[in-house]
Amino acid sequence: VSSPKLVDSFDIPVLVGVGGDVDVISNKLYYNSEVSNSGYFKYKGTYNGRHYFYGLEDYAEGDIICSCDEKYEDFKKHSDIPEQIDYTACLYNGIFYNWYLYGKILYAYDLQTNKLSVLLDASDKNYGSMKIISITDGWILSRIGTSSHSESIMAYNIQTGETLENPCPISCDGAVGTDGILYGFCADELAAYNPVKDEFTEIGGINAKSTYTNLMVDKNGDVWALDYHEQGENYTVCKVYEAKSANSVQNYSLKSNKIINGWYYYEYEPENSDKKYLARLNLSTGETEYCKNIEVGNYPYYPTPYYWGKVQNKTTESEK
Repeated sequence: VSSPKLVDSFDIPVLVGVGGDVDVISNKLYYNSEVSNSGYFKYKGTYNGRHYFYGLEDYAEGDIICSCDEKYEDFKKHSDIPEQIDYTACLYNGIFYNWYLYGKILYAYDLQTNKLSVLLDASDKNYGSMKIISITDGWILSRIGTSSHSESIMAYNIQTGETLENPCPISCDGAVGTDGILYGFCADELAAYNPVKDEFTEIGGINAKSTYTNLMVDKNGDVWALDYHEQGENYTVCKVYEAKSANSVQNYSLKSNKIINGWYYYEYEPENSDKKYLARLNLSTGETEYCKNIEVGNYPYYPTPYYWGKVQNKTTESEK
């Protein structure tokens, strides 16, 4: 790609870690040329005109689920949402789904009815820590977490309650789901697995540096991969699957997905500089730019598609 042009700001919120006080999740929030101190807020999804986030501002106050409207206003903390819906929950078609109690019970919380229900009780199973990987095509795809089932998948049908359990031929770490299919790596080779039909397909063609962070899904449901070159740290961003439907959600860690609204975000170090800045590549046009006001250094950075409508302790220019 060409050298990125310099810009003053990006049109999305970006959290950059700064370390510090153990009693606060310490990040700086960059949004619309403003900087503020913040905890972290993980975007969970949008429903009925509101964007939902899971976050932590201060350990003493505990975790929260919050939301704001489409104008990034009317900020609310949802004390009505029960503790069974925690940081691993996925929001799909207006309902939060989550494995609770170390993955023993699968809960659903309906935002329209404010009703919490139990979908599946696996307390009598030796499943260990269950975790949702993806919800796609009406199926909740979860990793079974015991050592003996370390690469097994449970598929739960939201409409019928049907469950399927199969050994998974791909690594569950970093796997993503779209159109009912899981994409991941098998022996370092890109592959696809349909857990409902128990069908495995080798794809290959990708040199993965880290399978855990190598795959991404954009808002259309398309799957992208980082194809690392044999020499050095350079890589190519490749679309490896074009989705038929955008109706899927991923249980990403806070920093896994770097594709937001058609841009891929990455670190950039200008020539004759010892500082790294946040840059981005437009996946449609090839345009690149970097923001001089978002220095990432060696800290993690978290681009997110929406702003949660609250600014804390605005930082002055002298504190940047």
